[in-house]
Amino acid sequence: MFLCYSDLILQSAIHIFVNNREVLTKDFLIEPAEHKTFICKVDGHDITGDLTFIHYISNKQKIRSIYRTENNGIKSQIYTESLSLDLPNDDGWNILVDADVLDATTGLFRNLDTELDEGAKNFKQKTNEEIRRYFMEKFPDYYNFQKLQKDAYYPYRSQEAPSQAHVITFNQIAYYLENEYKLLRKNIDTRKIIYPLINLAIANGDLRTILSYFTNLNPAIIKKFKELLDTVDLENVIEFSTDIAKKTSFLDFLNTIIYSDISKKVKERSELHKIIENNLWLWRAVCQYTEIILRQNLQNNLQELRAAYFSYEPTISDENLIECADAKIKDITDLFFFNENIINDTQREIMIVELKAPCCAIGQKS
Repeated sequence: MFLCYSDLILQSAIHIFVNNREVLTKDFLIEPAEHKTFICKVDGHDITGDLTFIHYISNKQKIRSIYRTENNGIKSQIYTESLSLDLPNDDGWNILVDADVLDATTGLFRNLDTELDEGAKNFKQKTNEEIRRYFMEKFPDYYNFQKLQKDAYYPYRSQEAPSQAHVITFNQIAYYLENEYKLLRKNIDTRKIIYPLINLAIANGDLRTILSYFTNLNPAIIKKFKELLDTVDLENVIEFSTDIAKKTSFLDFLNTIIYSDISKKVKERSELHKIIENNLWLWRAVCQYTEIILRQNLQNNLQELRAAYFSYEPTISDENLIECADAKIKDITDLFFFNENIINDTQREIMIVELKAPCCAIGQKS
């Protein structure tokens, strides 16, 4: 509401009440409105333009130039343009543009959006130049912040910025820090940490979340983390912790499908077996990448394993042939894999797993 009638509210030409409370300029304005005039040639004539700069509170940066015409003493908006400017704040700016040339009777206002008329095009260009000049005069320290670009730790000296918006955001933050802490003026070494962090935080929203966790850590934990990094690479810490977190999460999931009410619905072969097959680390970490032998009967599995890994034929004389008359040797194995686990010089380990659905009762026969 304030933005729609800001000029009239500023002039006290109207009074707006919301819930019996008057909308006052102090509730929205950051500073008093400022005015600026300029001269522009349109069709060979010098035209005077009037600019009114309204700096208002906003949740994000919005800069708009609002062209107006006057009919019978009433100002009406005829054209609005959003401007992309490098400013040291994220507030809102409305720039009201008034000029006799915008009078509805001249017809110039009809061509502001298309720029088909050379006069309208020149007037808009001149207006935008004057708006930029106003901000450069208003924030000279920010626009003359050349020392930042020359600093050894400025991130865009050695690498290309992702976008101009990225550079603008970085410069704004660095400008705020300089005003507050004088990092450049005092040549504070923490710039080599702060500037890269700012750059990464702008480019990667995840980093902002990570940094927010660090701000809540107590000094003792920070010290432990620092001591850990003195002995282990951060990448290794992250990979190890991620692996542990995934496995812990899986164990919680496995506990749920086995011991909760949902266990009655879990199918043994088509569901439970598939889940376990993808998590062989349950038996040992080295089993995680073991290739599973396709399901077939135990006798065939053992014969294939012997042919692949043992170069001798078992014989009675060598006392390494065991005759098995048990018909169960023909049973299909639920999970069968061979892992090269060296127990001693002569022994290797074979693992055969019999899986049962959570709803099955396990007895001596099983």
